[in-house]
Amino acid sequence: MSTEEGNVNGGSENSASPRLAPGGAVAGGRYRLVAPHGGGNGLRYWQARDQRLGREVALVFVDPAPSDSAEGGKKTTAKVLDATLALSKLWAPGVAGVLDVIRGKVGGIIVAEWTPGKSFAAAAAEKRLASGAAEALRPLADSASRAHAEQRDVGLVSPDQLRVTDDGLAILAFPGVTPAASREDDVKGLGAVLYAAQTGKWPLDLPSGSDDVDVTDSRLPEAERDSDGTPVDPQKSGAPVDQATLAMRTLDGSSVSSASTVLSLLDGAGPSSAPASARTSPTRSDYADAESLSEGDGPWDSEREELSPAEQRVRDQRRWVIMAGAGAVGVLVIIVLLITMMGGFGGRDDDVPLSAQLDAMQEEQRASREAAQQSAESGEDDSSGSETSASPTSSAPAEEGEELAVSDATTWQPSTSAGNAENSALAVNVTDGSADTTWRTDTYENQFGNGPTAFKPGLGLLLSLEEAARLTEVTVSSPDRGVEFEVRTAGTASPTSLDDTTLVGEGTVSGGEESVAIDPDDMDEDAQYVIIWITKLSGSDAAGYSAQIGEVELAGLPED
Repeated sequence: MSTEEGNVNGGSENSASPRLAPGGAVAGGRYRLVAPHGGGNGLRYWQARDQRLGREVALVFVDPAPSDSAEGGKKTTAKVLDATLALSKLWAPGVAGVLDVIRGKVGGIIVAEWTPGKSFAAAAAEKRLASGAAEALRPLADSASRAHAEQRDVGLVSPDQLRVTDDGLAILAFPGVTPAASREDDVKGLGAVLYAAQTGKWPLDLPSGSDDVDVTDSRLPEAERDSDGTPVDPQKSGAPVDQATLAMRTLDGSSVSSASTVLSLLDGAGPSSAPASARTSPTRSDYADAESLSEGDGPWDSEREELSPAEQRVRDQRRWVIMAGAGAVGVLVIIVLLITMMGGFGGRDDDVPLSAQLDAMQEEQRASREAAQQSAESGEDDSSGSETSASPTSSAPAEEGEELAVSDATTWQPSTSAGNAENSALAVNVTDGSADTTWRTDTYENQFGNGPTAFKPGLGLLLSLEEAARLTEVTVSSPDRGVEFEVRTAGTASPTSLDDTTLVGEGTVSGGEESVAIDPDDMDEDAQYVIIWITKLSGSDAAGYSAQIGEVELAGLPED
């Protein structure tokens, strides 16, 4: 296996980004470049031909930043390649499968299946997607939902990454997960795809460096904006009300903040039937007996990432499902059935339009925030009138404790709960010292609980203490009204059920703060992990149910 350094197409030895041109060869001559397809954030997208197997592939070149040191560039490249390879091991129907990862002394290459069809820019400009925008987005939303459930990012930040199959499905054809990727950006990216499919215009800023790379098709024009800088509502371009509303609310995060919510709401924003057939692409098994990609003298001489036989079988099964066209239909049917039976959006028994549901959600949240503000201005003590649940410790006199430092915050739910513990990346907002930055749940059709209509029994914020301690007081703030919660402790950062936790207090917060006093003598041992377990959300059947948490403050007695 060669480890020789160099740069393709005549680049200098010190050049971080080799010169690429149609007809050029990379990876020791294995791939012949065909056409550029854009890029950004240190990535460049190319169509290429596999000279050995005679097939088209998608190449994502990972270039170290010019300011990176040699060691820093290697670390950045490794992070991108590792994150993208991890993403490829999930069953993700809306993301092109990664065939190989090439690690070079200067940068790297991600080799992915080629997605036949058109660039997203070309399809959107021709308004090919306008009538089926929701349908086009489903595989991509499904993939993002699956990835986020496994704590993975998809890295959806640019229209350059997307291609549209002959069946009208938007596919992430050039996968590349950079260190800057986030679940919030993925969700906004889904909103941007839905927006652009309806209008032919892109509503988000392109990633840095996009103007420095070539594209074969022209890029989509920027979306026009209102006086406040908000992209113009797609309804003004004739888009269906439900789809336009979903796009706008996903872009601004006002009532849609997770990929799983986008996926479930798509059922209310467009046709529910899947395309008759799905995309066909080379299978991973086609490459199983290929020789090493590191032969030759290019800078991309590498260590090839080979999959184990078991992983290859999983990958082959994944591709076969896609080629058979059963995957998209099966997943869609399961999602619709689960949502209908368990209470998530998409399976409503009434005929309330999606736009009306989202309007009601946002109005409920706005009213809650206004009520909290009025209460603060009038000097009312909302917490004194809250319906605090009878807790085994909440009535105990508070022993004075010191403020406890939190080292990490994330979301948690029992392993048997439906869906995923959403918006974990926002959990740090509850410990940043500012009630203006919040963590929030998704919006649910039904209230939390254990009844047949409840989607899940609750949702938790898991806080890791820098030092184990016995709690004396927990204060929770929220702009929403009637949010009920329990304070629980755990002996591990990943309890599997509520039985693995200990209830030490409970309360209700209504548009302000709620402090729960805890008798430290009632705690069997010092706690390292504290869970704010939300058991009741704010809202109503008409508006939907959700909760925002501004801050969680912990006081206690650190272990001696």
